[in-house]
Amino acid sequence: MGYFVFNFTLANGLVTLLSMLVLSLFGIIVFLGFGLIIPGISNDENNISAIANLIMIPQLFLSGAFFQIEVFPVFVQHIARILPMTLLNEAFKKVAFEGLSLADCGYQIAGMLVWTIILYAIDVKIFKWE
Repeated sequence: MGYFVFNFTLANGLVTLLSMLVLSLFGIIVFLGFGLIIPGISNDENNISAIANLIMIPQLFLSGAFFQIEVFPVFVQHIARILPMTLLNEAFKKVAFEGLSLADCGYQIAGMLVWTIILYAIDVKIFKWE
């Protein structure tokens, strides 16, 4: 649709598409970690969506998806730059718009791997089979 409506093409065509699919897989794995933590810390089913929104909505606004990170105060910029959604957005921008490879997104991928390790370590401690 982006090609037909907006005349948009990916920087390196199929290679970029495959790179973006790999990045999507990283994103799915990281955010699944959040998804497993939320029921573990919730005492009631009704609280789950509120807790999920409490975690995800600030990330949406701080990740650079809606506003540039540079418009925030400096201390908020430092926090925003380490959030997993920011790392994922930056990697997508590098691959899709700048035509860089996954190797050029090493910082972002490493950051998402660190988040993955932390989140799944928490998941192992708090997950309950009920």
